Amino acid sequence: MIDQAQSLRRSIEEYKRRKTARHRRRVRVISVASGKGGVGKTNFSVNLAISLSQMGNNVVVLDADLGLANVDVIIGVVPRENLYDVIFNNRSIEDITIDGPSGIKIIPGGSGIESLSNLSDSQRRRLSDKFGQLKDTDILIIDTGAGISKNVLGFMAVSDEEIIVTTPEPTSITDAYSLIKVALKYMPKKKIDIVINRSQDHYEADLTYQRLEKAVKNFLNSDINYLGYVADDAKVKKAVMEQTPFKVSYPECYASKCIDDIASSITGMPVPEKKAGSIKDFLNRLTYLFGKLG
Repeated sequence: MIDQAQSLRRSIEEYKRRKTARHRRRVRVISVASGKGGVGKTNFSVNLAISLSQMGNNVVVLDADLGLANVDVIIGVVPRENLYDVIFNNRSIEDITIDGPSGIKIIPGGSGIESLSNLSDSQRRRLSDKFGQLKDTDILIIDTGAGISKNVLGFMAVSDEEIIVTTPEPTSITDAYSLIKVALKYMPKKKIDIVINRSQDHYEADLTYQRLEKAVKNFLNSDINYLGYVADDAKVKKAVMEQTPFKVSYPECYASKCIDDIASSITGMPVPEKKAGSIKDFLNRLTYLFGKLG
């Protein structure tokens, strides 16, 4: 009887420890944006998620690009339902979540993203509760829209970290600068990471970043952070045509190695203490802010 009682106490203590650990689970929210469309932002988001997943993280991608929602195109799966159905058709997050390659999960946003600014208090609470049912998530990557809009700025505001993707093209650099300028106007303490996509080599990427960094420092009196670059690799275009992420089809290609380097940098970065919390915490912040913006 004594042994059984001790065993029972140990089981209860272990249960409490695991329950506490679950409640303390921290979710790292990273939004990915760009100053203009066509720079490869979504392709970057999906392949980064795969790389982070292969490193042992549980990763969820929220497709929040209203105008050009195409995460499903990258992985070759067409969603039947999206966030709108969770909000208005009583579907669960699990109902709309797509299983992606290498264990990543994808939540199609669709018109549900636009609806976030028009939710009642009860709808916000219900949506937050449903997101709270999304378990075992280490990193949430938000593939936002391109350009400057209240939706993009809203996601940036409630994310722990912000990645802005640009290319070496002068117009892309100019548009990235414009997005940084607006973001820092409303969020002066926001840490902004820069990724140079479709670069011929690290020399071109370094030069592109230096041009952008100089403009931000001189005209905005602020700093940005160079996260890395992704090579202009023919295998990327081939994978897009095949509707498979290049990290899956061509894991040894130049671009895949670049993505792995960026993922390694991200996993080596500390999570900002003030914001990292649960998925439910993130949704509470997001729906509240979108309600203010609506």
